[in-house]
Amino acid sequence: MSFSSLEIGKRALLAQRLGLDVTSNNIANVNTPGYSRRAAILKETNPLKINGNYLGTGVLYDKLQSFRESYYDREVRNSMARLSNYGTQASFYRRVETVLAEPGDNGVADLITNFFKTFDELALKPESISIRSYLTTQSQTLTDRINRIAYGMQDLRNEALAKVNSNVTEINRLATQITEINKQIAGSGTDSANSALTYIDTRENLLEELSKYVDINVGKNDDGTVNVFINGIDLVTSTSSKELRATIVVNDVTGEQTVRLFKFDKAKNLETDISTQGGEINANLQIFNVKMNEKYSGNEFSEAKDFHAFVRVFAQKVNDMMMGGYGLDDADGLPPMRRFFDPTDLELNAFNIRISDDIKNNPRDIPLSDSAGEPGNSSIAQAIARLSQTPDFFNNANPIEYFNGFLGKIGLIAREAENGYKTMGLINDQLNSQRESIMGVNLDEEAISLIKYQKAFEASSRIVSVTNELLATIVNLGR
Repeated sequence: MSFSSLEIGKRALLAQRLGLDVTSNNIANVNTPGYSRRAAILKETNPLKINGNYLGTGVLYDKLQSFRESYYDREVRNSMARLSNYGTQASFYRRVETVLAEPGDNGVADLITNFFKTFDELALKPESISIRSYLTTQSQTLTDRINRIAYGMQDLRNEALAKVNSNVTEINRLATQITEINKQIAGSGTDSANSALTYIDTRENLLEELSKYVDINVGKNDDGTVNVFINGIDLVTSTSSKELRATIVVNDVTGEQTVRLFKFDKAKNLETDISTQGGEINANLQIFNVKMNEKYSGNEFSEAKDFHAFVRVFAQKVNDMMMGGYGLDDADGLPPMRRFFDPTDLELNAFNIRISDDIKNNPRDIPLSDSAGEPGNSSIAQAIARLSQTPDFFNNANPIEYFNGFLGKIGLIAREAENGYKTMGLINDQLNSQRESIMGVNLDEEAISLIKYQKAFEASSRIVSVTNELLATIVNLGR
């Protein structure tokens, strides 16, 4: 019986020491990001039957339990993808509003309003050289502003493309690291060993980082490895990963450039088209393919496409009226067919719109009369001034109404992105807080556990010490 007491004491010492080690590790990792609290699960050893009674034989370590919850991990990843998507959109629209510089004295809306007001003045004083000169100066300011906005949008598009390429690089890096972690877990033989739990925590951190870039679904295999999918297309399959590629595709008819994502399988030398639904890369793809794509051919709202289309129609309508008019010095003959804006209508866009050199350098040649030799005739000036009130000027609205509506729509989408970002931030914080309450380390609880295991270890030591004394006494009695 004394020998069995020694064995019980030894087992107790080992079990309580393990509890101390696990608790100490929890305390040491209290500030480690993504660390999940562990607990040593002990079990009673099989009893011995002696004289019809069962006698306990001590305690043994059963397993190491992690308090990580797959439900919260999944929800945090999902919210992270939406949060980064909204965050990228919100940041983008803040940049768009800076590019547009609306409202402001040099905003396009005010410059267009003043453009038509100047034609109103010319309708009353068509022979005024000062007003004609003011019109060219004001129009130059308008075209310069339109050019800056167009190139600002192009810069945002180029920046989005650079970010897509950077996102793809990061996704491939993370997929490779997750694959290596999968190999470590598969090689550990069990997903409940201490080493495997460390790998699982590391892998979850990588999965959360990956979800910032793209919305993912994660499936777990029996050997503890995981599969990672992007909208149903596998990126990581247990111990192997695929490569993601971003490719620019050009429409041969329209010249439209878009970026598409492909999964490249090196083993099969096969590319699979991937569509994304969330994450930073999805927002950047939307910016490049839709929002800042002046040649966009789809049905979604494209800020760049609408802006270029409005500028083209605006210039065309003004040019159409002026090409049938006459300047102050055009005494007879056919209309000189002077345009107010260059280049030609088919080539004109927000990038290259400018004041015609003939008109810019010669205000007297601005065609405001519909008849030769009538410098006091202002029919063309009146017609252009009336364009500001034309209800079907563009998209069933007059130019001022349309452009203000255009700005209002951008502002509305920007507010939705900001609100979505704030809402998802609160949801993400709440999910992280709930998850932390389950798997996070509480120093007060760990201090209690530390004392508990310490006292149990001391008591186990006392068992061994007392049993040793008893054995010594028995041995001495035999002498």
